[in-house]
Amino acid sequence: MSNSWWGPGVSQSADGEWIEARFNEPTRLLDILITSGISTKASDLSEAALPHRMDAIIITADGKQTTRQITLDQVSGPQQRKFRAQNVVSVRFVIRSAFNVGADKQVSIAEIEFFTRATTSGT
Repeated sequence: MSNSWWGPGVSQSADGEWIEARFNEPTRLLDILITSGISTKASDLSEAALPHRMDAIIITADGKQTTRQITLDQVSGPQQRKFRAQNVVSVRFVIRSAFNVGADKQVSIAEIEFFTRATTSGT
């Protein structure tokens, strides 16, 4: 159970605000799991604005940049999306639209989890 979440610090849709994940070494990503809101509890769903559409800007070890669109549902709990990418060094998630916006709410994300292929070393 997490008791922390990310928010851009601005109200309304937060169009253009972003959060970025960086990897220590080039990583092969398979899927991502995004939990919108301030928690996984359905009762907390209306407490904050939730990301609806985001751009995922993927940077690979060779400096190449690729942008993918991610569309999320207005639900509590984690949402898994396919996210096949190789040699990734960073992913920036840019908010483009949100659900439940208001002057007293900011877009919030409780968690972004990355799934990779396990590697083994032959020592």
